[in-house]
Amino acid sequence: MWQNASTTLSIADTRLSIKESSNLQIGAAVAGVKGRYNLGNSGYFLPYYVDVGVGEKSSFTSQAYLGVGKSFDWGDVSLVAKNVYYQLKPQNNTVDLNLFGAAIAVSFKF
Repeated sequence: MWQNASTTLSIADTRLSIKESSNLQIGAAVAGVKGRYNLGNSGYFLPYYVDVGVGEKSSFTSQAYLGVGKSFDWGDVSLVAKNVYYQLKPQNNTVDLNLFGAAIAVSFKF
């Protein structure tokens, strides 16, 4: 993501003028794996996903989930635990963001 911002403030009939500009560039290379492991012919499966990334302004990013699901003729229902982690270093500061939670997913077969 590249973002440029520029602001100029001038007050009429004065010599006061303020100009501020900044550039923010965040780019990342990401690699990951997604799939499901079927538990025999029972219709149950284990969905999984993991990715990791690095970039110019971020030292590490990751996302992962693991859960259990059931296949039906019309689609699938899954219950997963998910984690998202970002470690960013904007302007010489380190920001850690770690989100964890559960999700229910429903997919339909056409």
